[in-house]
Amino acid sequence: MALLDAALTVLINGFIAVMLFWMVFWDSERSNPIRRHWIPKIQRPFLWLGLNAEWRMFAPNPPMRSIWPLAKLTMANGDVVYWEPAAFDEQSGRQKTLLKKYHKYYHEVARAGTNNQLKRDFVEYVNRMGLHPSPCARIEVFQVARRTPAFGEDVTTPLPVEKTPVYAFDFRPERHG
Repeated sequence: MALLDAALTVLINGFIAVMLFWMVFWDSERSNPIRRHWIPKIQRPFLWLGLNAEWRMFAPNPPMRSIWPLAKLTMANGDVVYWEPAAFDEQSGRQKTLLKKYHKYYHEVARAGTNNQLKRDFVEYVNRMGLHPSPCARIEVFQVARRTPAFGEDVTTPLPVEKTPVYAFDFRPERHG
């Protein structure tokens, strides 16, 4: 049993050493002698394991804009109320962590091609927020988009946003009696 424990310890420590070596040198400059000579010798098993992530994930086309929904609620009495989440790039680190799962949802509901069930769920969600005491007659959803500033770009004033209508829902008046 002691021999098996020793063998497992050596195997695990060896794997950790190879992984650290791989992580440090696999994406280094091509002129690096370790990258040029050693990485090709151990590359095959790492590729097979899927451990070859690219750090240039979005290159050469990084995300160019932030997208979120804007809901315009027209009430039965004619009042208009607007609702939109805080833009992702304006949120604090804590808010981004807490609201991370909503970011993808908001991005999806702001698309014109999203499925009808998701649209209906979002409209019901906004309607049930109780933003106005009067019943809602119509909800229009817009896609709000803002260009993402380039890395290192000095942005002292907020960048302009584009608002594009995406879809609308009309509510039928409730029948009483």
